[in-house]
Amino acid sequence: MKKIIVHKIQQKDVDFYSMVADPRMVAKLRRKYTAGEKQDVQRPWIEKKVREISEYVAGKTKIEDKKSLGLIPNSPIINVKGDLKVRSEEIFIEENGTKKTITQYYIMFPETEEEIVEHENELEIIDGQHRIIAFDEDYIDPNFDSNIIYEMNFSVFSNQTDNERKELFMVTNEKQDKVETNLLRYIKKSLGMLIGDDEVTYDLLDAINRESSSPLYQKIMFGADKIKKGYKETQMSKIFKLYGVKKFYDNRVIPVYQNEREAVNNFVIIIDNYLSAWEELSNVSFQQPESDTITKISGLRYLMYVFPEICDKLINNKEKLLKDNFKNLISKYPEALKLENIKCVFCDDKGEDNEETIERSLAFRGEGATIALAKSDIQKVLAYVNSEQIGGLL
Repeated sequence: MKKIIVHKIQQKDVDFYSMVADPRMVAKLRRKYTAGEKQDVQRPWIEKKVREISEYVAGKTKIEDKKSLGLIPNSPIINVKGDLKVRSEEIFIEENGTKKTITQYYIMFPETEEEIVEHENELEIIDGQHRIIAFDEDYIDPNFDSNIIYEMNFSVFSNQTDNERKELFMVTNEKQDKVETNLLRYIKKSLGMLIGDDEVTYDLLDAINRESSSPLYQKIMFGADKIKKGYKETQMSKIFKLYGVKKFYDNRVIPVYQNEREAVNNFVIIIDNYLSAWEELSNVSFQQPESDTITKISGLRYLMYVFPEICDKLINNKEKLLKDNFKNLISKYPEALKLENIKCVFCDDKGEDNEETIERSLAFRGEGATIALAKSDIQKVLAYVNSEQIGGLL
């Protein structure tokens, strides 16, 4: 067993402790929950997040084209119980030539495999489980040298009850101001910590936002931006990834324009043409939106869901993705859906006030309902366009 000295902290009538220790040692003793498993006190942990932290610590994450420092300066909070409890002893020290007795606090940490098994699950993580699990032998990055000195500061509670642990978790996670997700993504992008699809969608949206001819020019909010009737980058990025826009870029645009800058520029033009077609047919403006549903985030969610299928239809018909070609196909919506005018597709206040348009308008109040409507509509429109092209066999 290894003696780890801890320092007592007192707040009101509660004592807890500050401990400096190797997180690899702490990880071995944590109460084991598998990724995604429900826990009594806190949220299930996410394997992807653990691996990202592990790579960061190992220096594999690039920050401004340099290896990350891999430092974790903030303190996880743990609860120890059983024989892993905080102990105390009286020791003699000399201070200014005078000997005196003080109370020293410590924890005996297991070192051997037999000791670890004996004390397994006697350490519970109250806050910071992803940071600790990143040092678990199953997740620590192979590039991280096992001989390197790596210490972290831990706040240590001893024999906390479930209710006390729940309160501590709530205080550290709900009662503190959190970094807004949009700002956090901006910071991660600035530090070079956005990877994979997240980085690609961020760059595509940034390019759309900077293009002066784009209907969404300077309408997408990055970081802490505040734009009246704007769209958060996090919302748009989610839409791009979930509803096939990013996949369209990968499968349709990149193979044609293999130079990355050229691919991005042409993708922006395609989105520009597409949204401009909807603007003109619907007589709305993304730059100066009114109450039209099409110009709200729910409307964009609808538009982007049908975007890949409309593009694929034009490409398969050997038509270029120009605004006029988009307009020609989109103009079939009213007839295909048996609606009087294009505005009824989005059921804004200027549409017909009947049972069908009211029902459609309700679909834009929830993401799932919006997507269900978009899916149903595009199937009807494409079926209508296909039958129209046949024109009759006799």
